[in-house]
Amino acid sequence: MPATVAPKLTKSCWPIRLLSTQSGLRGKEPVAGKLHLADHAIAQDETGRPIRLTCAGGQTVPVLSARSTGFVAYFDPKQCLACPLHTAGQCRAYPGQA
Repeated sequence: MPATVAPKLTKSCWPIRLLSTQSGLRGKEPVAGKLHLADHAIAQDETGRPIRLTCAGGQTVPVLSARSTGFVAYFDPKQCLACPLHTAGQCRAYPGQA
């Protein structure tokens, strides 16, 4: 587990075998019926830095360092516009952005 996770949180997660992973990716607050960052798969390198993001629709994109802090991922607008999750209004990402 990355060292950036608070020790109290880490210890409280042990009994239920919950793994908390710091992604460094920012997302909006969850909205019922809409996808959230937690609905995406985040692949990390050996140091815990995010390197790939796969959306619930199956599109996989690289994760890049943001200008100041954190990380950003850009989805292909053509794939987003053709995705059933986007057309159904469930995806909150703007095509071309994470």
